[in-house]
Amino acid sequence: ISRTWAGNKAHGLWVEYERFARNQSQSTLLIHLPTTNGSGRASFWLNDTFLSGVEIQHMTPTPIATTVMDHGVLSEISLVDKQEPALIILPLIHQRSGWLAGELRSPGAVPLRFTQLVYP
Repeated sequence: ISRTWAGNKAHGLWVEYERFARNQSQSTLLIHLPTTNGSGRASFWLNDTFLSGVEIQHMTPTPIATTVMDHGVLSEISLVDKQEPALIILPLIHQRSGWLAGELRSPGAVPLRFTQLVYP
């Protein structure tokens, strides 16, 4: 019941996440990025408001570049299959209670927003 998604599956940029979480507990954010038309790379930006409320354990695949910019962090990954949409797996540990507002962007896609309620 808690697992949900936001974004537009038809256009490629969407995120799967837990609607509810507990402070100091782990949850997983699954970011789906659109096909990159053969470039071999994909990138996404995640807002700093969301990032300040979580600790990212690791990212799969590992980014080839990460840049702090525009009130968030831009991560770039190399794709194994240049024609297929990318899946980014982010295991998180929640660092504070309350509403956590996320915003996700990727070049050529409509930005999306999602929220989590983190219980004490």
